[in-house]
Amino acid sequence: MKKYFISTLLISSTLFASNNPITFDKTYGGKEHDIAKSVIKLDDGYLIAGDTKSFHKDRDFNAYVIKIDKHGEKLWSKTYGGEDDEHINGLTKFGKDFVFVGSTKSFDMRNQSFYFANIDNNGKMNWEKTYYRNDNNYYYGNDIIADGKNLVIAGVEKHLEFFNAKINPMLFKINSDGDMVWRGYYGGKDEDRANTVINTKDGYIMAGETETYGHGDFDAFVVGLNKKGKREWFHAYGGKDNEVAHDIIETKDGYILVGSTDSFGLNYKNVYVVKIDKRGKTIWQHSYG
Repeated sequence: MKKYFISTLLISSTLFASNNPITFDKTYGGKEHDIAKSVIKLDDGYLIAGDTKSFHKDRDFNAYVIKIDKHGEKLWSKTYGGEDDEHINGLTKFGKDFVFVGSTKSFDMRNQSFYFANIDNNGKMNWEKTYYRNDNNYYYGNDIIADGKNLVIAGVEKHLEFFNAKINPMLFKINSDGDMVWRGYYGGKDEDRANTVINTKDGYIMAGETETYGHGDFDAFVVGLNKKGKREWFHAYGGKDNEVAHDIIETKDGYILVGSTDSFGLNYKNVYVVKIDKRGKTIWQHSYG
């Protein structure tokens, strides 16, 4: 069987500089599929989160967290979940602890549910929670951020009805015990997804992809929200084909989103970068590849 391992490559300086030496190059995992999806820097090393099939008795996926030191040596690794599949897509530091978010099929019968858990610096679980509304809904948690004493999760609700699927981007705010404070939905009549969320001075910025509001097939999609999750503005970005926003950062005068484009590249997918102002108006956009 082909093996997949978590591979972590840490560069000592900027991402694209060609003359930077490799600090270390390590693999972590077992005999099956092991995938890293999120990493955060710590004072004494790094915390990596993702999925693993290597340590589940039935070769299903478990949530997987690894702590390594500054030299890439593994300090500990833990798996989390139940009898079926669990996945981690996002990870954040929360006080002295950490909270990850993803999805699970283990705890709510037939459904795929939001799965989020709080762990300490040694990987010990403080609490774990799931969320779903009814048997026709499936949930995927894609990103998580800390906001004071609360946390905000970006994800997707997939609603099935008579063989049709409606896919909605959503934000889900929880308190320090994992209990819901509020949830909000920000999609339209077609497929729309939330891939990432960041804090701002006045609220949050959510980014992803939209079929409802785009110019072509799917467009990159950015939504500005206040602290209560109410939508303040939104914009779609792209051309006649597919665009997706995978990440976004705040700048002094706006935001920069990054993703992929089928509309503006020479062939297939290209890197897509858009600079927008504080209300989402395009300042410039470029494709690379």
